[in-house]
Amino acid sequence: MNAGQLSEISLKPSVKRNKFILMKNKLPLAEKSRKTKNMKYPDAIQTLERALKNAPQSTITALAARLIAGAKQFDLHKTAQLAVNFRMDSIQRNQANPPDYTHESILGAPYADDEQTPLGAGEVWHHGRRASNTGLKYAFNSAGLPINPFMNTGLNGRGVLGQFGPNHAVDNGIIRIKKDENGDDALHVIGILRKFDNDAPALCGGFAKYARGANGEYIFDKAAVIETQLEELFEEMISGSITLDAKHAAKLPKAVQNEYDRRMLRRNGLVLSDHHKAEIAEQIKTGLKMAQVEENDPNFLKRLHDVIAAGHECFAGPILNDNRNTNNAWIETKLTWFTMDDATWQNIVGATPKYNYAFSAGDDASGVVEHHLSPTLIKDAFASHGALFSFIAASYLLDAQAKGKSLPPSIMQQCLDVANFLETENARNARPNSAPRP
Repeated sequence: MNAGQLSEISLKPSVKRNKFILMKNKLPLAEKSRKTKNMKYPDAIQTLERALKNAPQSTITALAARLIAGAKQFDLHKTAQLAVNFRMDSIQRNQANPPDYTHESILGAPYADDEQTPLGAGEVWHHGRRASNTGLKYAFNSAGLPINPFMNTGLNGRGVLGQFGPNHAVDNGIIRIKKDENGDDALHVIGILRKFDNDAPALCGGFAKYARGANGEYIFDKAAVIETQLEELFEEMISGSITLDAKHAAKLPKAVQNEYDRRMLRRNGLVLSDHHKAEIAEQIKTGLKMAQVEENDPNFLKRLHDVIAAGHECFAGPILNDNRNTNNAWIETKLTWFTMDDATWQNIVGATPKYNYAFSAGDDASGVVEHHLSPTLIKDAFASHGALFSFIAASYLLDAQAKGKSLPPSIMQQCLDVANFLETENARNARPNSAPRP
């Protein structure tokens, strides 16, 4: 895809998943968390539900309500069958007697908590990055570690997550309206295929990059959210189109080795796996690409930042159906959506771009795709992203209605198809001895 065009997005070949070594963590078992089968959906879509409450009675409002209600229940059903992350495939979740594991990949990682003193300087539980997006206050186990307030995952410790308590992330919902094979307008969400999750369709996103306060505390405010969204969008969806220049390429070997050495200081002699080394090297390479663009074409990133900053929040809470969650560490995300047509992209690229910017996968994405909103997308999406795609669609409908914009019948039908699918699946899953379809 050339700079200034969004009409063609190619997929990269899938990459086979790699395995990691497991190591046992000697933390005490967490007290019982909420039973998964009795879960209620967390208060994660407050902004979206306010928009729904304030919307007039109409066909659009009714359809948005069906999408929201259906997605919540669908996500709960999927979460009841929570799997184990592929890095930990030799263990089983057990809600009655949860095993206790921390994966070797987080040892020495710069984002990981210290095992004995998780809180950094100036930090307090329930504040900053230690607070839940929902405002819910979590309890603590006998070791003083947070207990997942949303569910009993059947697994204690941190697993593959770096921080005890909430591990904050962001996601980008990039809406694009384009013609389908019948020539009708269709709603698409530009996203990725996840390289290490069987190329599952997903939104573009990643873990938060925090600002730091005067006392060293980590700040997770709106500015930090937008900055993380910008970095993740660049890393996963644009960095593949950038080639390192000689200056930045020369920095790569030393930067990678320094990171290896730094992590080894906190790994008690446990060597880094080849896969882990490759993952670190790719992250550093991607970071150098962004530094290169910041140095040589800063206005590109500023224009991209401005588009992201004008987005609409529609979710802020835990990703329930994520196989990385444990009883002491869980993922929460903030999701906003914005539109990206050819004109918007061309404006971001600019009249005289320094590079041939294009949507091209990088970091942990194996491909960039225009996800066509459909029941298949909802069913196959990574983790809780099926629900997130549905929330984006509902928010888009309500926003268009509030602004007096007409919605093509074809897009209404798309959303209706998804709502019908969700309700059919939820009815089937509500029957005794039923389980979500694979």
